[in-house]
Amino acid sequence: MPLSHLVVCDYTPRTDQTSGGRRLVALMELFAADADTYFAYVDYKDPQETSVLFQRCGLNHVRLTADTKFSHPRAAFTKQLYDFALIQAWRVAERAAGDARRLQPWCLLVVDTVDVHFVREEAAARLNLLEPRLVAENKCRELAIYRQADALITVTDDDRAALVAEGLTQPIFLIPNIVPLLPRETIARKRELSFIGGFSHPPNIDGLLWFVNECWPLIVERIPDVQLTIVGSNPTPEVHELAKQSGIVYAGCVPATAPYLQAAAVSIAPLRYGGGMKGKVCEALAAGVPVVTTTVGIQGIPARDRVDFRLADQPQDFAQAVIELLQDPVSAERIGENGRQLISRICGPVAAAAAVSELLEWVRSHPEPSRWQKIWWRLSRVFWKGYLRCRTFLNQQVRAHNSKQATDLTGN
Repeated sequence: MPLSHLVVCDYTPRTDQTSGGRRLVALMELFAADADTYFAYVDYKDPQETSVLFQRCGLNHVRLTADTKFSHPRAAFTKQLYDFALIQAWRVAERAAGDARRLQPWCLLVVDTVDVHFVREEAAARLNLLEPRLVAENKCRELAIYRQADALITVTDDDRAALVAEGLTQPIFLIPNIVPLLPRETIARKRELSFIGGFSHPPNIDGLLWFVNECWPLIVERIPDVQLTIVGSNPTPEVHELAKQSGIVYAGCVPATAPYLQAAAVSIAPLRYGGGMKGKVCEALAAGVPVVTTTVGIQGIPARDRVDFRLADQPQDFAQAVIELLQDPVSAERIGENGRQLISRICGPVAAAAAVSELLEWVRSHPEPSRWQKIWWRLSRVFWKGYLRCRTFLNQQVRAHNSKQATDLTGN
């Protein structure tokens, strides 16, 4: 009998906008082989729009539970029995864990850290980009939620080590980014750099600004015809300003990054802080594009400098690494292919399937809910359905009353 599990998230996992979305879609595809998959939002989203997006991603097997408006996944836990719930990120778990424990105490809570946020935020605080007090508060909340979980998922060994160092003892499963391998054509390319990343993620904005302000002038001085192509969703005004500079193009949010990776001679990931495994680095390596990145950018990937990628943390060194790759296409091709082979072993479908299989075996080792637990759940289901209907009715009455009052005031 297949397992049943609920994925709880606060966004629609689109494959055309974020590496996190692409990873979640790939995870749900892997789970589909052994488990019935249900999906719920922690906030209301339009279910029709979500259904269309899921079909585009090939997730026809995923059943949506967000068919009515609710501000938490309580409705989802009253509709179906689950063996485990996969909750994306600690802030979502903070809102969903309580309902899961109350309504289905046998349901195993698995929190996917995506990246361990306090690691990233502590790095940002060291750069004076975040207030240390806020970082400390968030860390306490994050660790408190992790301690409530039955198991955790990290994308890197470094993240797992950070959690162990904080005294967490639950099983921690390592499921890295999951990226498809793309062929790399052997052709003469323009001297084009690519930066790919969503700009709702602050480290991407910080890194791109650092690169353009500190490194780009040094590269243009040596290679005047160089071009930088920026690809990503949710651009900020700063990103649009960068595109006004000569040689810099903002391509926007694109349906697929593969053509841009194919065209690029070099991919850059000039990240100064962050956590987890960087999707932009994994995707570029998987496409055979030579990558120049920082110590932060290569976190979680056991790559060798000048063999699988180029490492540089200072502006002069970063610019020099880019220049050398642009001026030596043979070396760039060799480094790109080495990186592609490396990432295939770490983030390829085979490695990901093995990690998911390990998690599912752990779930199967736990007992199913007893007959009396199922009876209790059915009774509580009736109660919560009534509660949700009453709350919806009362909310409608309040809105109608407020609307009438506003109309009366306008009339007066």
